[in-house]
Amino acid sequence: MPESCCRPGGSKPLCTGVEAIVGPPTKGPPMESSYVKNEYLYTEGCYEKVIENVERNALILGGVAALVPLILVGLCLRVIYFIMLPLLMGQKGLPLSGCPLTPKIKVI
Repeated sequence: MPESCCRPGGSKPLCTGVEAIVGPPTKGPPMESSYVKNEYLYTEGCYEKVIENVERNALILGGVAALVPLILVGLCLRVIYFIMLPLLMGQKGLPLSGCPLTPKIKVI
């Protein structure tokens, strides 16, 4: 068993299987009810932890995933309304006094 699977501050010989224990890593899968839990060994995998974190933070992740496209659409509409529409209507100057994205240009 690699040492990276061991919990910090624990017994390395028990964790790595150098000292025998009736359980992991000396006895390996499938797990039986007679096996002793090795307190010094990480037994949950990365995949399970990722799934657990995604499920716990699903509402936040969903909110961000929905909010980002809305912000992008809003910015695009703002550019179309305040910059592109006046240009297409043939106005010489850009009437952008209310727009915080006001560029310092004039159309000739």
